[in-house]
Amino acid sequence: MFVIKKKTLKTEIDIEEAVEKITKAIQNAAWQATPDRNDQTSMEECLILIKQKRTEKRRARKRWQLTRAPQDKQ
Repeated sequence: MFVIKKKTLKTEIDIEEAVEKITKAIQNAAWQATPDRNDQTSMEECLILIKQKRTEKRRARKRWQLTRAPQDKQ
């Protein structure tokens, strides 16, 4: 957690140090709140599975439309 001490910023160096501290605190908070990019591979695998299921569904529908067989409707 970032704690700001009540310190007067009298010199230019004090201001620069305070700005640097708050910048680092904001960056650390952003890095902690940002999820890892490793989740992208699982998303790609999910998309592949969705495409495969969609293809199976379309083939089954086509087979039923051509044959109108009761076992194909299920």
